[in-house]
Amino acid sequence: MNNLLLFLASAMNENDRRALIIVIVLLLFIFLILGLLGMAIRAVLLHQSKAADTLMYDVAVTHVVNNPSAYRKLGSKKNARLFLRQSFIPFCIVALGILIWVIYASITSTFDHNIFEEFTDLFFLWDFKNPDNYTVVFGITLLAKWPELVEGHPTFRIDHLASYIEVLLIIVGSLAYLYAAQGYMVRAMTIRKRSQEVFEKSLKGLRVNEVDPKNIPLSPDQMDPNDSNRL
Repeated sequence: MNNLLLFLASAMNENDRRALIIVIVLLLFIFLILGLLGMAIRAVLLHQSKAADTLMYDVAVTHVVNNPSAYRKLGSKKNARLFLRQSFIPFCIVALGILIWVIYASITSTFDHNIFEEFTDLFFLWDFKNPDNYTVVFGITLLAKWPELVEGHPTFRIDHLASYIEVLLIIVGSLAYLYAAQGYMVRAMTIRKRSQEVFEKSLKGLRVNEVDPKNIPLSPDQMDPNDSNRL
């Protein structure tokens, strides 16, 4: 192993070693982001599953529904109504952003302007197109140094103010709608799963000879006609 490291160190020039370090750092950063993203997704899934249980708890414990089909049918209606309520505001936000763009572009005749490109004025941008930032290692083109910032970014241009507002509204509304949509799908899957679990009858662990005969329910033909519990 040491010989391999010495060979690589001697075979690689300064740019190659720099590129290798950058690749390792980028991989570690990607793994970190994926891990955090996975934790966030798991938390959201648990939250939406609990929301599905909350929707159906009362009707399940009070026996308003007493079979899997009725559970799924009522659960789907409740889930759809909740999705419509949650998606209404995001839809209005996106519609407002589009309306502002249409009105402003109509007044200023700027329908040909890319509002999303103008929105990038507010962010740091790096010059990844510069060929001097790259090197070839074992026939593979890799990033040798982190690109420099593009001049003029970030900046605020008053003539792009409308684009900033429009894109921000569209992005916020779209993200909120996507959150509501994934919540709807997760709740739908949870409701389908619970419809089987809630009414599941299992004989696992049952010992018939250990059951108290006094607690065994009678069949309908054995019950007293005057019994109030008779169906």
